[in-house]
Amino acid sequence: AKKAAEVAFRSGDWARSLEHYTACEAQLQASPIQMQRPDDGGAAQKALGGELAKLNANISMLHLKLDHADLAVAAAAAAISNCASWPKAHARHAEALSASG
Repeated sequence: AKKAAEVAFRSGDWARSLEHYTACEAQLQASPIQMQRPDDGGAAQKALGGELAKLNANISMLHLKLDHADLAVAAAAAAISNCASWPKAHARHAEALSASG
């Protein structure tokens, strides 16, 4: 689904790209890694959080392109929740808040 999202994005099909990125995000949210106790120091959970943050940042950007400012804010906030140390998540959030008025 991620590859399909990237292809749709490159062709300017924002709605289709959003659909695919949202499907990817749902699949990762259902990952058994979310429920496991970290026996690797949390590396797998951190990697999962980083990937979820990227997906949610992309989802936020696509909501902005589709003039869904409130949904963009929510997706960017999710990206921050997934990986609070990632500056791009905060930048997306600021951009979405600005668009929402």
